[in-house]
Amino acid sequence: MKQEKSLYQDKKFQKLLQEIKEANKDPKFRKAVKEFIRLSLEPIH
Repeated sequence: MKQEKSLYQDKKFQKLLQEIKEANKDPKFRKAVKEFIRLSLEPIH
């Protein structure tokens, strides 16, 4: 848990989160992320 907390305090991680939030305004990016999440949640055959 401590490691997880320090990740949120990490400057690079914060910058990455901000970039993701910015990119998330792009509908194409949102669609790609949804597709990626869907595929990553599917069981591998």
